[in-house]
Amino acid sequence: LRKNVREVISPNEGLSSREMNRAKRKARQAVNKQRSREAMEDTNGEEIEKKRIKTDVKEEYIIQYDLEAGDAGDWPLEWFCDQLSQDLFSSCWETRHGAATALREVLTVQGDGAGRATYIPSCQMETYHQIWLEDMSIRLLCVLALDRFGDFVSDAVVAPVRETCAQALCGVLKLMNVPACNGVLKILLQLLDHQEWEARHGGLLGLKYLLAVREDMIDVYLPESFPFILQGLSDAVDDVSAVAASALIPVAEKLTKLVPGSVPLVVTKLWDLLSEQDELAAACNSFMGLLAAILNLPQAQALLPPQPLNEVVPRLWPFLSHSTSSVRKATLQTLGTLTEKPKDGTCLLWDAQLLQDAMRHVYQRVLVEPNRDVRDVAEKVWSNLVRNSGLVELLHAACPFITVWLFLGMQPVRVPFDANLLILAKSHGHKKKGGIDGLQNFDHTVVPPKLYIAGSETTPVAVRELNAMQVRCMAARMLGLLSCFIIKPAPGVDYSADLEKPVDCYVKVLLVHLNSKSALQRMMTGLVVAEWARLNDQPQDCPEALKQRLHTCLNECVYFDEIAHSFTRLAQETRDFVATLKHYKVPINIQNDSVFTLQHIEQLTGAETQQVLVKFKLKTKIQESLEERRRSIQGSATQTSNDQLMLSVSTLAALSGAIVMFRALPDKLTPVVKPLMESVRRENDENLQRIAAQHLAILLDQCRGRTPCPNDKIIANLCTFLRCDPEFTPVVHKNHGEHSKDMHNKPGNYNGIVTLNNQQRNAERAVFKRSNSTGRGPGRPPAMDIPLEELLKEEDDSQRINGIQRRGATLALTAITEHFGAELPSKAPKLWEFIVGQLSEAIDPYNFDSNVLYNR
Repeated sequence: LRKNVREVISPNEGLSSREMNRAKRKARQAVNKQRSREAMEDTNGEEIEKKRIKTDVKEEYIIQYDLEAGDAGDWPLEWFCDQLSQDLFSSCWETRHGAATALREVLTVQGDGAGRATYIPSCQMETYHQIWLEDMSIRLLCVLALDRFGDFVSDAVVAPVRETCAQALCGVLKLMNVPACNGVLKILLQLLDHQEWEARHGGLLGLKYLLAVREDMIDVYLPESFPFILQGLSDAVDDVSAVAASALIPVAEKLTKLVPGSVPLVVTKLWDLLSEQDELAAACNSFMGLLAAILNLPQAQALLPPQPLNEVVPRLWPFLSHSTSSVRKATLQTLGTLTEKPKDGTCLLWDAQLLQDAMRHVYQRVLVEPNRDVRDVAEKVWSNLVRNSGLVELLHAACPFITVWLFLGMQPVRVPFDANLLILAKSHGHKKKGGIDGLQNFDHTVVPPKLYIAGSETTPVAVRELNAMQVRCMAARMLGLLSCFIIKPAPGVDYSADLEKPVDCYVKVLLVHLNSKSALQRMMTGLVVAEWARLNDQPQDCPEALKQRLHTCLNECVYFDEIAHSFTRLAQETRDFVATLKHYKVPINIQNDSVFTLQHIEQLTGAETQQVLVKFKLKTKIQESLEERRRSIQGSATQTSNDQLMLSVSTLAALSGAIVMFRALPDKLTPVVKPLMESVRRENDENLQRIAAQHLAILLDQCRGRTPCPNDKIIANLCTFLRCDPEFTPVVHKNHGEHSKDMHNKPGNYNGIVTLNNQQRNAERAVFKRSNSTGRGPGRPPAMDIPLEELLKEEDDSQRINGIQRRGATLALTAITEHFGAELPSKAPKLWEFIVGQLSEAIDPYNFDSNVLYNR
């Protein structure tokens, strides 16, 4: 028989309010189960019976609401957490994981109210709270000990239930008192002695979060648990040892204070683990992270014995190519610590071969690294290697590869690196029994991925192209720093008349690239020379041969190799087009049809030829065919000409910067000033534009004493560039009728919000373009339904050019103010006049009255 819930729950004398509420919940659950069984038994009932069941469900909701209203004295989430704690022991791992996730979130936000109730005396409130937390911690510990679910992503184990339960336990431990936390610690340490690796894994997970959350007890907990964690590092299961290492990363700084004698043991153990692990193993991330965290501590250096660098450093090379960016970054951080200058002021005790391998690996990592943070760390490591090494070792290590490094920095974006020019680290994994040493771990079917500048073949092409120039600029800085050292005379060598000086040898290497017709080679060489002059601590005059070649390059008119293919095809198409015109006897004035230039091709396919084709009597199909070919050739010529122009802008700006940084200015400044101004005005890449802006600021400083001085004209042009973008700088006319009736309340530069007006114009322009485009076809969304992000980004070529010009002027003026600093009014008076001239005429800074100015 079915009974009402209120009949099941009879008033029981002698029960506390808490026990009565619990009895109500149990009775409600029993009735709900009874209804579920009855509904399943009557599956073939009539339609009337189905409606009756639906009515019962509504009644159930009413009963639940009444019961919850009766439990108002308890913590509102009490029943919810009770249900979740039961779900922790479900046989379905998804249920366990969901329950642990919900408990983690509830305890993090509302854990302070757990176990509390309004009917409990205030003096006992904390006791009930701690009892509830202790009960929940025991349940979570049981899951850590009993859960056996594990999934694998690649070769990394993922234990979502244990990991999430450990995080939920972290929320409990944060609220528990010290004696209860001590009890949790003892249970976690007992789990580390179990034979099942899942239990050890769960115990270390809980220990990791305990050490991280209870910083107030770290002085007690870390020494007590450290022997067990150290034992976990030696665990036969990689995933257990990985968790042991990750448990020490948050408390690495405390190791040097609480267990200083064990720091060398941990570091030695980590080096051994790295040598035994395959570089793609899941545990490498934790091992490398802990090693980097310990070695980066200043206190750790005094505790560690001298490391055999020839043995330990090569163990890092495979991890520089790890698929995880955090491993690559941690590896470089470890290498950066090992390359810091010794405290006694001596040089690094690295032999030439080890230094050479390190420089090759670090430089290669910069070239192929898509992550900017990792590249920044690699650049610091390179600086340590170059600055802190002995000159003899550095010369022996770098001189054989300086030409290769220059060549690698000039690699086109879409062409992979030659594997013969790269250094590949040897993998060192576990040796399997029963195999031949050196062969058992080698997979002959594995083909190494192709490496490109700014990424591998798995990196999207758009990402590689976006980062390519950043990589080139960083490589130029690195090679520029190296150039300051390799031009120094080798110690103990007598450079007589028969022996060429190092600087002359290096200049010959640079001249090879300056004599080529490749824009990339010239640009990269110019960037390297500019960084060489900037970073040189001992300023020197520019070598005469290099100076003359730089001046010559600025005045040359060269068709670069990068457009050779498209230009050759364009010239052939033009010859065919001219031959066709001659065949149909079209009267076209062709002076020389054997050699074509871009200007000649553009002129030949221009408006004059179009008019001739229209007026000349030809068959309709022939005329349409000739006109189509003319437009095609003209479009290709325009594109090739634009490519040539952009290559010229980038290349000439880099060469001008090299001349400026070496203070090798010619008598006529136009060949030097014009490329820098063109870069500020036209350069698409912000990195090159920023470099040109810095060089322009230095040029202004060098030209202050010249007669005539070009500084005023340069600054005036920059200010003109700055306000060229009407989308950013509204055009305001002095004599405009601001108070005219026609302009009243009309949006524009004088009324309304300028930003909103610009966005509205962009939206209208985008809608107009879409509405005038071709049909979208059946099943396509309507043309007017455009996402907001597309509306705001729509811009035509003129807007893009104005934006580039404004950005360049901003970078240039910023660089000028940073370069001159407090001396700006005296060294750049024209710019100072533009900044404060009109303002000083309108406002007297010594007699300032805001009310008078407001009412003016």
